[in-house]
Amino acid sequence: MRATVGILLVFAFAFVPLAAQQNVDAKKLFNEGNRSLNAGNFEQAIGRYNEALKLERHEFFLYQKGIALRRARRESDAVLAFQEAVKINPSFAPAYNALGTGYSALKDYDKSIVAYDKALELNPKLEPARKGLAAAQTRKAHALIDSGAYAIALLLAEKAVGNDSGMYQPWLIIARASTKLGRTDNALRAAARAMRLGKHAARAAAQYEIGLAQRDAGNAAQAREAFEAALADPALAKSAARELQRLDSLNTTPPATPK
Repeated sequence: MRATVGILLVFAFAFVPLAAQQNVDAKKLFNEGNRSLNAGNFEQAIGRYNEALKLERHEFFLYQKGIALRRARRESDAVLAFQEAVKINPSFAPAYNALGTGYSALKDYDKSIVAYDKALELNPKLEPARKGLAAAQTRKAHALIDSGAYAIALLLAEKAVGNDSGMYQPWLIIARASTKLGRTDNALRAAARAMRLGKHAARAAAQYEIGLAQRDAGNAAQAREAFEAALADPALAKSAARELQRLDSLNTTPPATPK
């Protein structure tokens, strides 16, 4: 986390037109807060930033206060600090990026996506915002899958892979949504992509999605093979076993009724 704070500050100075700190005493308190933050004394750091803010309302002070609040696991308060930072300087891209992270942590994915979009509008090269946007889009798409909004989930997951092609999770969502929409070929391609990108658990999840797609397409043998592969993941074993039982029941011929 210490490295993250440093990176964010570099983005702030390098890409955003910020007003210089005017009050010498406030700047001293700000620097003391930074030292406390780097030492892991989060509450002390928050106190120093608050003292600095009494002398001068500066976006740096609020931004670093937000970072300290986040490190202290006070995400709701951190979001408030970042909101104040962008009120002072609406061009402060790293603060919008931090807002996106905060909203995502609070499971408010709609606001998270808006904040990340704003950060990228201000600074298209802000890669943490692009990756954060992809993650928020993926989480929102997952929630849409759970609510049955498969077409919208598919579109959002496709946007996520456009922002971060290295994530396997949105490909799994694309596979599930495509299966639900009857697009078997698209589901199989997406699951195969997830399998290439992910490690053991992701590959098992991809096999499970392949099983669902093949099952719904009427390809029982291919579905069985995929579900058997998914059994290797303890998190999926129960679901995969249930699907295998379902296949068995579909393939069982009822005994003839005696005459």
